[in-house]
Amino acid sequence: MKNLFYKILFGLTISVFVLIMTQTIWHPFKFKALAGVTDKVEMPELNFNTYSDGSFQSDYDEYLMQNFGFREPLLRFYNQYLWSLFGKENIDHIVPGKEGWIFYKHHIDDYYGQEMYRWQNNTDAAIDRYEREISLMKKLRGVLKEYGIEFLMFVAPDKAFIYPEYLPYQEFDTTTINARKYYVERFVEEGFPHIDMTEMFIKMKDTTDYLLMPSKGAHWNNTCVYGVDTLLRLMETLKNDKLAEFKYGEAIPSYRHLKAEADIEGYMNLIFPKRIPEKFQTKERLFEIITDSSTVKPNVLFVGNSYLFQIYDYIPVEEIFSDMNHWYYNNVSYSGFKRLYKNINDIDRLQTILLSDYVVWFADGCQIYKTSYGFVEDALIRLCINDERYDEVKNIHANKIYKDKLADLKKNNSEIDSTTLMNNSIRQAVTEINNNPDKYFEELKGDDIPKARNRKNQEILLGKQIIHDKLWYDKIKSYSVLNMITIEEAIKEEISNLKNNKDLIKDMNIVLDDKEYFDYLVNKVVDEIKANPTLMEEIKQKAIKRNKTLEQAVIDDAKWIVNNRMKNANIKVEVN
Repeated sequence: MKNLFYKILFGLTISVFVLIMTQTIWHPFKFKALAGVTDKVEMPELNFNTYSDGSFQSDYDEYLMQNFGFREPLLRFYNQYLWSLFGKENIDHIVPGKEGWIFYKHHIDDYYGQEMYRWQNNTDAAIDRYEREISLMKKLRGVLKEYGIEFLMFVAPDKAFIYPEYLPYQEFDTTTINARKYYVERFVEEGFPHIDMTEMFIKMKDTTDYLLMPSKGAHWNNTCVYGVDTLLRLMETLKNDKLAEFKYGEAIPSYRHLKAEADIEGYMNLIFPKRIPEKFQTKERLFEIITDSSTVKPNVLFVGNSYLFQIYDYIPVEEIFSDMNHWYYNNVSYSGFKRLYKNINDIDRLQTILLSDYVVWFADGCQIYKTSYGFVEDALIRLCINDERYDEVKNIHANKIYKDKLADLKKNNSEIDSTTLMNNSIRQAVTEINNNPDKYFEELKGDDIPKARNRKNQEILLGKQIIHDKLWYDKIKSYSVLNMITIEEAIKEEISNLKNNKDLIKDMNIVLDDKEYFDYLVNKVVDEIKANPTLMEEIKQKAIKRNKTLEQAVIDDAKWIVNNRMKNANIKVEVN
């Protein structure tokens, strides 16, 4: 009997290992992906060199850590064990608060005066950074106003300051400087247009019978409507335009976007998330957008963080704006209402800025410590400096860096690779110039508004003639959809047509009547989807639910997107 027990135990053990190995290699069982960012680790190449120097073994260990069988359910089980039995989380930047509330650590640190030290070493360094940024923002605003563009700052609400009664206790540091409060105070002094939704929500908090921020979420929800309404009212004062208005109705229980209501908890990857108590369940304020023939729909460029995503979710932005671009952390571009995803380096940033009516720096309090992700500096260079002038300054600075590095290498008798050394020197020069343009360009020094202008500006501004002509702009939008390019790219093409006296897009008859071309468009959208990690994750979950392969799910979504884009762009479809 004892031998039988050991045989069964041995057989079960082997079966478990075989099952894990099978799942690791072929993944026959599909599980919901873990929330959050996971760095993809490729399978390392096995050859004599990688095996003998030990790199294969270490790389394979790293690969297995990200790809071992049943990773998702096992991690969820471990996280649930920590959370349910000990009230601990397995993520260092997520902190439980009182009565089931959950916060990001940097929001808590900001409230208690400890966040500054993550970005600046002391208060003097902080003030120097903030004052320099304020000076550059004033310069940029002055330059943009010359082209009829308003530049302003929007501070999204921070729930740690709005609901501090649910924060865990920490010691206050009263010797630091809160970036949000410093910028707002200085903007008041300078007359720089801005909105601080944190202070506004603090005042609103006791006048509503529902939460303004979700107890387990990092962002606002339907309350983003108040932020957009406030933003439009400020815009009206800057240009005397009549913009869309909001008419508010009753507050009802919210059933939309419930995942966003608990997005912080979602990153904890639990098996059984706790139900939100009824008193903390959010409501949704019904609203209606009011416009008439005299209402202006501006083209707005937002540069900022993830609070913009809720605006897309809760508000029909196409009823408010003529176009809307979102530069996410000044790193990724979501172009237009369809949020076409591109790396910021793959778009014409100067054109997008100049075709806007308003440019809005958009961040919550914690992000303001690192204002403005390089946007203000980059925009000043693009608006004021010609390419030849930039290359001249870059080459001078790169050569100086190269000579200094070369001298150090010779002094230490180090091996010298001139090509690599020069390439590294150029990269360093570009970084230093872009971070401190007012240090390297005489045109940008001083406190006055820069007078130098990039000669490209006037050419790009031809595009505003197109935008302000409704029929022309509608034809441009249709053309952009049919050719799978952004509206900015289509406008750029039309500007070239105008300059070179070629046939205009404005005069084209745009009809889709070629099945082969329709398939080409679908393939282009497939490439768009695969380049967007967030969208790929959503489609992966759909594929699991609908028992489809991931590739087929991507193609199905691409076909839907193409058909929907055609419909919205009023393109006549005659595909046989």
